[in-house]
Amino acid sequence: MDKDTRTTTRSAEHFLGKTLALCRIAKAERLNVTPARVLDIVRTLESIDCLNEDDYRVAMRVNIAGSREEEVRFERIFN
Repeated sequence: MDKDTRTTTRSAEHFLGKTLALCRIAKAERLNVTPARVLDIVRTLESIDCLNEDDYRVAMRVNIAGSREEEVRFERIFN
């Protein structure tokens, strides 16, 4: 494995870890985070530019928050 591949792999693993941590926090805050929703999040993240914070936040929010109240709670957690 070359240096660029190792760096990309480490970055992806770090990013996935941060995403899963955010899911755990959201679940602890009583948002409806299920294993199916986590898989949906991962699938969604494959189709966006995850380095764009706004795109990342929206992708996470639409998969986790099911109401306006939950959107507000999600934004509080995300920030």
